[in-house]
Amino acid sequence: MKVRVANEGDTPIRIIVDGDPVFGATLEAGAEMVWDGELVEVQDLEPSQGAAEDDE
Repeated sequence: MKVRVANEGDTPIRIIVDGDPVFGATLEAGAEMVWDGELVEVQDLEPSQGAAEDDE
């Protein structure tokens, strides 16, 4: 499966393909890439303050 990811935010995000962080990549703000894998995980590298407020 091919997955196209566009980072339209202001901070970089981490992409991990098939659960292996060795094949992970950082996608900078404004960038777009295509990955080929069965499982593509997206992680926010700088969580927003809004997420912390939701936990309270």
